[in-house]
Amino acid sequence: MTPAVGYAVRAPQTFSTNTSTKTVYTARYEGVPNNGAITIPITVGTDANVGTSIGDTAVTADDDQWNLIGNPYPSAIDVMSFLNEANNSTLLDGTVYIWTHNTPPNSAYPDPFYADYGANYTSSDYASINALGSTNTAATGGAAPTQYIASVKPSLY
Repeated sequence: MTPAVGYAVRAPQTFSTNTSTKTVYTARYEGVPNNGAITIPITVGTDANVGTSIGDTAVTADDDQWNLIGNPYPSAIDVMSFLNEANNSTLLDGTVYIWTHNTPPNSAYPDPFYADYGANYTSSDYASINALGSTNTAATGGAAPTQYIASVKPSLY
């Protein structure tokens, strides 16, 4: 795995996504912990299809501006330091969105990727952190995240 690249990992299809009977899937990562400065380019594109629709999904200016970034360190990352870093502050909108994957994929959720997936995650599963504070997800209603992003999420389903 490339340090600082974000990876979305899902349990095998044989694991239940029913929240009342879910089975925890533990993904094991092994390797040498990273140290020092690790950089990954953040890209902001301009989607030529803005203002049109692909399938039943409208294309917006934000559709070409998502970056999935992973924490490459064996310790937490300070969100405010990340956002205020000189190179990042000119590219980012000042908010970090953390996908909590609290809700299993479902065909009832709208497809944000141009109608090409049968089951989708809900956008309500994004918590956010910025200089004004943080918000929790609609799915959990629990505590909002702190300004520190942990190195590993304890379990996936």
